[in-house]
This record gives sequence, C-alpha cells and structure tokens, in this order.
Amino acid sequence: MILSTSDIELWQKIIPHFKRYNYDQEKILAYLDSLTELTIPNRKELTALPESFGLLKNLQYLCLEKCKLLTHLPQSIGELHHLQTFHIEKCDGLTTLPDSIGHLKKLQWLNIASCKNFEKLPDSIGELEKLESLNLDWLKKMTTVPATIGKLSNLKTLSIFGQGSGLTQLPQEIANLPQLELLILSHCKKLTALPDNMGHLKKLKVLRLTECVKLKTLPENIGQLENLEELDCRFCEKLARLPEKFGEKLHNLKQLNFFQCIHLKSLPENIGNLRHLEALNLCSCENLTTLPENIGTLEKLKYLDIQHCSLLRTIPESILNLRQLRHFSFPGCNSLTEKSREILLQLKKHSKTNTL
Repeated sequence: MILSTSDIELWQKIIPHFKRYNYDQEKILAYLDSLTELTIPNRKELTALPESFGLLKNLQYLCLEKCKLLTHLPQSIGELHHLQTFHIEKCDGLTTLPDSIGHLKKLQWLNIASCKNFEKLPDSIGELEKLESLNLDWLKKMTTVPATIGKLSNLKTLSIFGQGSGLTQLPQEIANLPQLELLILSHCKKLTALPDNMGHLKKLKVLRLTECVKLKTLPENIGQLENLEELDCRFCEKLARLPEKFGEKLHNLKQLNFFQCIHLKSLPENIGNLRHLEALNLCSCENLTTLPENIGTLEKLKYLDIQHCSLLRTIPESILNLRQLRHFSFPGCNSLTEKSREILLQLKKHSKTNTL
C-alpha cells in the first residue's frame, strides 16, 4: 500500500515521532504492522483519522481520549480484526460509530464515555459476537440503544450511567441477553419504565437504577430474576409500589436499597421469601406506613435502616426474630405507635449497632 501525503501528515499528528521518519513509508508501515496498543490522548488539532488506520492489523487496544474535534471514524476501523478493547472518551465531535464496527469480531470491551454529541450506536453493534462489556456513560444525546443489542450473546456488563443521560427507553430485546450479569442504568433521569420482559435475564446478578427519578414501577416479572443478588433503587423518587410477586424467586437477593424512594407506600408481603437478604435500606421512605408481617422470616438480615420514615406507624412483632441483625437504625420515625416503639427498643437489645 502507498500512503498519501495527507495520510502521513495525519499519522505524524497521531504518533509525533513519525516526523523523524521524514515520509519514509517503509518504516511507517513496519511500525504500524507491529503496533498492539495505541492511545491517542488530547490531540486537539486532530479532526480525522487516516483511512489507512486499518493497517494496524495487530492492534489489540485502542484509546481515543479528548480528541474534541474528531468528527468521525474511518470505515477501515472495521479491519482491526485483533482489537479487543476500544475506549472513546471526551471526543465531543463524534455522533456515532461507523457501520464497520460490527466487523470487530474479537472486541470484548467497548467504552464510550462523556462524548457530548454522541447520538446513537449503529445497528451493526449486534454483530460483536465476543463483546462482554458495553459502557455508554455520560452520553447526553443518546436516547436509546438499537434493538440489535439483543444479539450480543456474550455480553455480561451493560452500563448506561451518568448525570444528564438522555436515555428514555430500552428495547424489549435487552431481555435476550443470556449472559448479562450486571445492568447499570443509574442517573437515567428521563427513563420512565423498564421492558416488561426483564424477568428473562436469568443470569442477572446486579441491577442498579440509582436516581432514575421518573421510574414509577418495576416490571411485574422482576421477581423471576432468580440469580439477582443486588437491587439498587436509591433516589427513585416516583417509585410508588413494587410488583405483587416481587419476592417470588429472588432467593439469592442479598442487598435491597430503596433509600429516599419518597413515594413508596408499602412492601409486598412475600418479601419474607428473600431468605438470603442481608441488607435492607428504607431510609427516608417518607410515605411508608408499615412493614410486612413476615419481615421476621428474613433470617440472614444483618442491616436494616428505617430512619426518617416519618409516616411509619406499625412494626410487626416478628421483627424480633431477626437474630442476625447487626446494624439497625430508626431515628426520625416520629409516627410510631407506642407498641411499635417498644418492639424496636427490644430489637435494640440484640442488634450489635443501633441508632435511635
């Protein structure tokens, strides 16, 4: 291949020491062929990558960081057949990826973060058959992900995180990810609902919905997530209720966090089925009026926080059966009946750390 003058000039911007090669194509091509890792940081003058970028045949790691004037990537990027990790951060001119991204059959980790004008992923993203981790964090203009994401049969981690995230919905096809273990949708302040087939994610272990302030309910079949270990709904201010079958099969759930879910009024009775639950945070659930009668069956519960539940009135006596409880906090529960307060004082005696 013969490199054009413009291509060589671009390579000299990307890899400054190429300037000493003085347009020696043989040396440049030999270098490109041997390169396995490439980081292009803070190249403010870089507006494009050379079309010859596909010559990096052995590249395994690529990082583009703070290339703020970079507006697009060349189609030849799909020729990087050994690429395993692709990191793009603060490249504010990028709006999408080339369709050829689907040709990266060995890509395992794709991270696109803090790219102010990034709008969408191409449908070809579903062709990344080896992809295990997809991070789409702090992307204000991206409102959804393509339905083809459901084809990522090896995906284990999906993160859509960050203040100002533009995400408004997720496709139903997200439930087709058979290996998904970690799903982060934190700070997606425009997200109003989750797909109603979420219960199909049988290997999901962690679901984080922190500060999804418009989320009003959880899918009815979320109780089918039999391998779920952590559910984090902190600051989901509009969340008013949980599905009736919430505790149906969540036998492996260890951490449940509803901190400052100010509209949550009650917990389902079958929450007592969560036999492996170790931590339950209900702090500042201002509209919560009672706890389920069978809360005492949570035999492995070690942490319980009900402080500042200002409307909480009744506490079931079964709570005294929580013999593993080590941290227990209930200041600010000003509406408790006298009997309920006595029950909590008894509970205090056998829990290791207490805050009244």
